[in-house]
Amino acid sequence: MDIDRLCYGCMREKENTNEICPYCGFDRSAYEKTRSTRALPLGIILNGKYFLGKVLGEGGFGITYLAMDLNFEIPVAVKEYFPVGLASRDTSIEGNTENVSVITGEKKKYYDYGIRSFSAEAKNLAKFQRTDGIIAVKDFFLENSTAYLVMEYIDGKTLKQYLEEKGAPLSEEETLRFIRPILNALQKIHGEGIIHRDISPENIMLAKDGRVVL
Repeated sequence: MDIDRLCYGCMREKENTNEICPYCGFDRSAYEKTRSTRALPLGIILNGKYFLGKVLGEGGFGITYLAMDLNFEIPVAVKEYFPVGLASRDTSIEGNTENVSVITGEKKKYYDYGIRSFSAEAKNLAKFQRTDGIIAVKDFFLENSTAYLVMEYIDGKTLKQYLEEKGAPLSEEETLRFIRPILNALQKIHGEGIIHRDISPENIMLAKDGRVVL
């Protein structure tokens, strides 16, 4: 695998390093114009083996990236702990570090508590590696003064994206097809005393292979 020819948008190898990806249409120049300055730059390698691509999602507590596992040569999703209001980073500044700058004082305690909670989330997810409807955890590590959770990459779209594209309510058949795997997964995690607390169309993935994953 030649990482210089990997597309940052889909992690497939291109013929030309500078061309717009013929597979997914990813345009690096266009992406850089809209990339959040909090997000890590394209091409960063984390933990010596995760080659970062585009941002898949960004919320109040973290940023999720597409990445390539260079050891196994498979795409993965890497979630970075990055709570808004407790930490900062501006990767648009030349020579600036990838390290997260944590606010000092009382808020530092909340940040540290969040890291421990993030680690607990990884351990909880790892208990359900072979459970249909729940994303699989592959790794967890500390770097850049923060924490990273590595998960399987689901090639598809969120339920929110599907609804926006559809532009109409779901049929009864579709609703049952999407919700049944989620309910089965929730039954198992609730049985372990774990509550999700953030179930929404944004957090339900519809994979191209037909799976529905929370």
